[in-house]
Amino acid sequence: MEDPSMSALFPILPFDQEETPISFTARLASLHIGLPILPFLRDIEVKAHELAGCKDDALERLAFVSGIELAELRRNAARSLGNRSFDLRGHVFSAEFFASPYTVFCPACLREDDRRSAQRARTPEPSRLRCWSGRRFHGPAD
Repeated sequence: MEDPSMSALFPILPFDQEETPISFTARLASLHIGLPILPFLRDIEVKAHELAGCKDDALERLAFVSGIELAELRRNAARSLGNRSFDLRGHVFSAEFFASPYTVFCPACLREDDRRSAQRARTPEPSRLRCWSGRRFHGPAD
């Protein structure tokens, strides 16, 4: 049971309704410590393999530290089908799809972010980048 006197991370990062708990955690890591996901998971005491498998304990801990409702995280969590296959919002993926050691971004989303920030510096802020792990594919970037 979590200590109710402990507070969530601040600032609270909104959860994108299309992202997975893994991509959300990658954005949290970028915003709060400026590092990849693994050091952040150690800091918040979540095991990487449990988050990758969308285990209840990992999702509950992530909800607690992020201030996001557990139901929101569960809605976009991949569910194991056995045989190294996962169901994510009605689509079946292999375990390898989720096991990339690299943070991947949707090229169409990056182009959209670039258009939105044309008046800003050319390098997007890490907290604005939307991780693509499990997001819908928007088609090739223009």
